[in-house]
Amino acid sequence: MRIEDGPDGLRFELPARRKWSHIVFLPVCLTAFYYAEAFSFGLGASAQTPSLLRALSVACFLLITACALYSTVVWLRLLLGQEQVLVTEGRLVHRTQLLGLSRSRTYDLDRMTNLRISPKPIHAWDAVWDEVADACWGYRKHKPADVALLFEYGTKTIRFTTSVNEAGGAMMIERIHDHSRNAHTQPKKASMSPAT
Repeated sequence: MRIEDGPDGLRFELPARRKWSHIVFLPVCLTAFYYAEAFSFGLGASAQTPSLLRALSVACFLLITACALYSTVVWLRLLLGQEQVLVTEGRLVHRTQLLGLSRSRTYDLDRMTNLRISPKPIHAWDAVWDEVADACWGYRKHKPADVALLFEYGTKTIRFTTSVNEAGGAMMIERIHDHSRNAHTQPKKASMSPAT
């Protein structure tokens, strides 16, 4: 994690969450998608294929292509993605970047409440994978668990920065509060309790 406190505000730069098992596994899936695409395309293009089977093979080809594109983006994000959090006067900007393309969300610090750490995995699949990896290889015994930072924003709970450990998350919360205090716009009381 890189931290800069400059004239434009307090900036945290984090690499995307690296799951090496996913980084290794996704190319295997992409290879399988390639062969499945070639088979379904060949079946759909064949003159001897009945029209119903041809329509199904075209539908399968399109579905497999969509899955392959999604898997490619996920794989690139795991390898090259980056997250940025910028705290300026009165707002927090969360930006995710991949290969020069970025998506930003801006939040008003006055409307943020209950900034906290959630050690629970963000997605159900991550929870399953962590349990399997822990049972088979002692995965979590050697590596601090990644956490997310959360806050309430109106009626929504916003999650961000899923690639920091608990100490890094606590430090980020402290720095955000310090910066907000200096700018006279402090988010309402933070809680370090896990999300429910």
